[in-house]
Amino acid sequence: AMTFPLRIDPQLRRAITPGATVLLGISGGLDSAVSLAVLRELGCEVLTVTFKNFCYSDQDEVGDKACCSLDAIEDARRLARHFSARHWVHDVSAAFELQVIRPFVAEYQAARTPNPCLVCNSTVRFPELLQLARRQGCDLVATGHYARTLADARGRTWLHRGLDADKDQSYFLSRVPAATWSRVVFPLGWSRKTEVRDAARALGL
Repeated sequence: AMTFPLRIDPQLRRAITPGATVLLGISGGLDSAVSLAVLRELGCEVLTVTFKNFCYSDQDEVGDKACCSLDAIEDARRLARHFSARHWVHDVSAAFELQVIRPFVAEYQAARTPNPCLVCNSTVRFPELLQLARRQGCDLVATGHYARTLADARGRTWLHRGLDADKDQSYFLSRVPAATWSRVVFPLGWSRKTEVRDAARALGL
């Protein structure tokens, strides 16, 4: 058998009990693919979900490279099929419009520069992922973000920066309520982007 091509940090191994059921949010990109491969390597049963953020019939054009484009949803579906993982698309377009798009527009109109990712992660993405995980009986939630969740001596779990300073995404997760982190893992948080790319190549992804 081939040795797994990405080093898995002992802290990540300790955070995930073999056989745990994990709900992984996927976009269909390289980071999603390697996250899924890591979770499988750790002995998890992985369910996958892609969020539909827009009502596409209302859009004149959605960029091909957008994480929420129709092409990205199809890529995610293919990725899940490659790993024989259950996949579904979850429509969050109403919440996304209300919580992210409208405040985004209002901020611009007030001559301020909004950061929609901060708002989306704290009000839409992670609340929805956790609710879906509970409904599906999953033990944990995961995404392909470059960040880490680590427990302290008292057993409380905190958000930490990703190991790769150039790719760290903890800032975009900083408004997610701290109580959330005990149920979240980031499979790529202990890796550098270059290592993830190499692993994807080695895995044929």
